[in-house]
Amino acid sequence: MGLPIRIISRENSLKALVFHQKGLKTKYIRDMKQRVKKQTLLVILTLMTTLSSSYAKNYYFSGKGDDRNKGSITDPFKSLQAIVDLDLKPGDSLFFHKDDRFFGNLHLNVAGNKKQPIVFTSYGSGKQPIFTGAKKLQKPTLNKKGNTVIKTEEIPQHLFINGRLQTIARFPNKGWLVMDGGDEKSLKDDELEDYMIDAHGATARMRLKNWEYQYMKIESANNRVLVFDSVLNIYSDERDVRPAKVKMKVSNCFRTFEGAEIYARIASFVSTARKHDKNVFTELCNTFSGYNFLTR
Repeated sequence: MGLPIRIISRENSLKALVFHQKGLKTKYIRDMKQRVKKQTLLVILTLMTTLSSSYAKNYYFSGKGDDRNKGSITDPFKSLQAIVDLDLKPGDSLFFHKDDRFFGNLHLNVAGNKKQPIVFTSYGSGKQPIFTGAKKLQKPTLNKKGNTVIKTEEIPQHLFINGRLQTIARFPNKGWLVMDGGDEKSLKDDELEDYMIDAHGATARMRLKNWEYQYMKIESANNRVLVFDSVLNIYSDERDVRPAKVKMKVSNCFRTFEGAEIYARIASFVSTARKHDKNVFTELCNTFSGYNFLTR
């Protein structure tokens, strides 16, 4: 039995060849269309990125500007406070005029990214602009005694004049005030009413003894009375030593050196708690609980 043989005519062979070529052409056209789509998509994405970058805004700040302005280079803002009201977006830039000083804190309500950062830079000529957290003080006035008085909203920590840090002042400029009376938390001086100073939050340096200086924070100042935030150590050295002396007089000595150290440590804690106007029993209980006024 012979093998079956399929005879394909020359005409059929030509038709098959043409069909094969059409298939390749169709596939080629399909691949070209996909490439065109990818290139078109890439062009669209690139165009969108370019358009988004072109919409980035520039804002200008100058010491001669005004926060009511538009923020353009010819109509700049003045202070850092104007930034709070801006609708900043990634890619925006803020230009600060050279040779100018900008006061206050800087707060941003938006963040940039690696591709579109929020840029802080300068413009104009001269030295780079200076940013400082300091605030401008009000115009000084004179009181009855001829002292310069400047009112502030907050307790100042540093004072700058023409960009230079000044030494913290003292009152009076020379000598000492002589107190007329007081108790363990306050001192009284009739002359303070004439000076009309606001000493709230200030630090008082006192010489309650000829050989000892004490530093106390003033909690409040009312006319002639200065009230401190803790107890004055008028007789602190004698008061702290007296219990140990009494114990040695009664018992002649401590039995062990370790016992003396423990006694001194407890006595020191009790004395410090009293000086800070704390309840000794409460603070001792808190100590055994793992915390006290010294660790807060």
